[in-house]
Amino acid sequence: MKLLRTLDIYLLRLSCGTLGSVVAIVMSLMVLEHLPRLIDITNLSGHRGYIIGQTVLGLLPEYAGIGAVFGLFLAIALTVRKLALRGELDAIEAMGIAPLRWLRMPIVFTVATAAFVLVNQGWLMPAGERKIDEIGRRMAAGDFGYNLSAHEFHAIDEDTMLSFDGIDPDDGRLLGLFVRTKAGTFQAASGRLALASDKEGILQLRQGQLVEPAGRVMSFSTIDVRLPRAAPPRLGPPRADKSWQGETIMALMSAGDPAQMKAACVRLLWVGLTLLVPFLAVSSGRPPMRSGSPLGVFLGLCIIVALIKSIDWYGGLNTSQPVSLAALIAGAWVIAIVLVPRWQGSTVWADRMTEGIKRLAGSGAGVRSAL
Repeated sequence: MKLLRTLDIYLLRLSCGTLGSVVAIVMSLMVLEHLPRLIDITNLSGHRGYIIGQTVLGLLPEYAGIGAVFGLFLAIALTVRKLALRGELDAIEAMGIAPLRWLRMPIVFTVATAAFVLVNQGWLMPAGERKIDEIGRRMAAGDFGYNLSAHEFHAIDEDTMLSFDGIDPDDGRLLGLFVRTKAGTFQAASGRLALASDKEGILQLRQGQLVEPAGRVMSFSTIDVRLPRAAPPRLGPPRADKSWQGETIMALMSAGDPAQMKAACVRLLWVGLTLLVPFLAVSSGRPPMRSGSPLGVFLGLCIIVALIKSIDWYGGLNTSQPVSLAALIAGAWVIAIVLVPRWQGSTVWADRMTEGIKRLAGSGAGVRSAL
């Protein structure tokens, strides 16, 4: 009994570090990938740090869910591989410990991760989506104001360009304004940037000229120019189920609409994928006899990527039978994972190729030294 408890603690130590590291790395890489686009979208918005921070917080549940799946696979696969290469796995099996027993900790890891993915897909990610949509609407409404620099041309939208020379330190007016819109080109000595009752931006220009598209020049003492109200920017990555991103999984399942049921099935497929990960990890993590090739782990990662792509493909389909199609996809997953042990035997060629390259390199070094 003490031996089994020690084995559980040993496997827990081997797996925990890998799981945490992979989740942290995946989340960091995905945030870094999305950050340049987010910075570009918010280049004209005030409170830029707040917008970026809240948007990243809204995206973290999605990134954590992806990292949890890959982290669970690598935690189990690399643990099994390490035990096999050290000969510890053979010793465990020689002692009569059944696979289900020494896999107790990986099973606990899988159940805990699947529970997290269910809560994440069902409630945390929709909450993050609602936060991102709210930030986008507030940006479009001008709640955060504008972040504009002097002596620079700022593209408000495709048809509107704004530039100014500076700000009056006494009353905060914009000085030396240049504005190009569909109505024409405005030049004004000064002006103010304000918000209308509907939160559209208004430039209150003073003492300037308007050049209309037809070429006619008009002088004015006071004129208001409305800045276009932008559509809410999409701060997060695009998805197939755009209409239901902010709905919880229970709300989607109770709606009775095929499109909403499909969105719910997409989230449930993530949970099913998590439950299948340990079977794939154990079979691909253990190298074939007399082989130390890591090709099995690489193939396992490729299979996981393919399964995730199949979820994306399913999410983009228009189907009146979403549950049946989701069950068919899950069945195809099971068949693919069952076939993985057969593919493992083909990894022996990797070791032979490596040995051949080493011998070739050694013979080349010998020829060079002889010359």
